[in-house]
Amino acid sequence: MFNQYPICDSDLIVKLCKCKKDNELFKKYEKINFSDAVYQEIEYNSKLLPNKTIDLNKAFTYALSLVNENREKGNVNIINLYDQENDAVKIIKKYLRAENIIYDDTNKKYVLEKNLGERVSIIYASVLGISIILSDDGDSRDFAKKFLRITIINLKDVLAKFGLNKEDILINTFIANSGQSERAYETMEEYRKTGGTKSFVNMDILSQYKKYIRNK
Repeated sequence: MFNQYPICDSDLIVKLCKCKKDNELFKKYEKINFSDAVYQEIEYNSKLLPNKTIDLNKAFTYALSLVNENREKGNVNIINLYDQENDAVKIIKKYLRAENIIYDDTNKKYVLEKNLGERVSIIYASVLGISIILSDDGDSRDFAKKFLRITIINLKDVLAKFGLNKEDILINTFIANSGQSERAYETMEEYRKTGGTKSFVNMDILSQYKKYIRNK
């Protein structure tokens, strides 16, 4: 049954893609659930949008490819609203209405809005008996408090479950949250090997990292 596996939010999988730890997720968990709302978010954001950076667009594009590839392998399950039993659909739709989340029955898609995937994932988890949600959205814990028996595992916790030490967790969370994730990854790889960097541009990234760890 799919409900014995965690359900993953879009922000978590995209951040793992940015720090190149995405495949570790499928080594740690046999299968991953994604709600149809999260899949819709990833698919939509994989197209270059005016308010998205190139790095973020690439991360969404890679995340979409990753999800589709693992779906073909049987490692990903997309939970679609109307694939569930009638009683479950009725309960889910009741929660959706309470949260003013709009599902377009004609097009079988959600009307996209801020934090849509996170909220839908939590609602699905609650109704379908999924106890673990992988999410790095700051509001997810507060929203999950409305429901019973749900555990939120954020990016740091996921990286710890991969066996990373404290320093590596800091490095990877820095990369994952960077607006220049590709440059940040390159810089931190150089920093791991040499303890510094010779690139002027990379020096700025390294300075950002040192400021980042001072605030932790």
